[in-house]
Amino acid sequence: CFGRHVDHDRVLILVHGAWPGGGRLAGGLSSARGLRCGLSSDGRREGSLRLHQIAAVHFQSEYQRKQLETQYALWQVPADKMHVICGAFDLFNHPFQPTPRDGRQFTIGRLTRAHPQKYHEQFWPMLKAVAEGCPDIAVKIMAWGKTVNALMGPPPAWAKCMPENAMPAAEFLSECHAMFAMNSPWCVENWPRVGLEAMASGVPVVADASGGWSEMIDDGQTGILCDIPLAFSHSLLRLANDESLRQSLIANARASVERMSNPEVLGKQWERLFAMVD
Repeated sequence: CFGRHVDHDRVLILVHGAWPGGGRLAGGLSSARGLRCGLSSDGRREGSLRLHQIAAVHFQSEYQRKQLETQYALWQVPADKMHVICGAFDLFNHPFQPTPRDGRQFTIGRLTRAHPQKYHEQFWPMLKAVAEGCPDIAVKIMAWGKTVNALMGPPPAWAKCMPENAMPAAEFLSECHAMFAMNSPWCVENWPRVGLEAMASGVPVVADASGGWSEMIDDGQTGILCDIPLAFSHSLLRLANDESLRQSLIANARASVERMSNPEVLGKQWERLFAMVD
């Protein structure tokens, strides 16, 4: 609804990102004042958005809602106008193809953006502990770049680091036996699509016990949640040495993604939301 003159009776605001402490609303709003002045994504004034025009606000996770609802409340947007609908996901683009062990190296993957905040300061020490506990291991990381390399240092010999989007996500995941997501404490994920991609493809996920990850993953059932680097090392080693656990997580995660991405369920949720705008 931004980037052009706002002249509708009521408006639906879609919010797709929330960074704690950022002090701003996502979706083209540079601050809570954006609810009144209707700023476009590049900061230009695009007309007036009156408070009574806001028919509903959409969030992709409960975490995102909790981060931003107080800012909307300052502008008298009631809680019953704020709705959580998980991000849609197309299963057909990520076929279920778990990577078998069959004597090959246990490959751990990290699929993300080449941004320093996506990397915890204990990134390499955590992986080193895994490599020492399981010598027959390979680590593949996509996304790496000059900025990340300057912060984290050059990769060790047992880690293959590739640029962002070096290959299709489905192809990358087809080479992994497990995936991990350990960000810096300053980067909390909202509704991480990469998690859905891995879970749909048959790659068990070990992720931060925070943000949208804790809603997407049922700890111990559809993935593993960790709150400290040592827990990541321990969990990845468990997956490397316990194939029955890995297979259980793979099956449960795929079933969970199928439920979360059910187009009929999501469609009805969106129909109810858009009915508020009609």
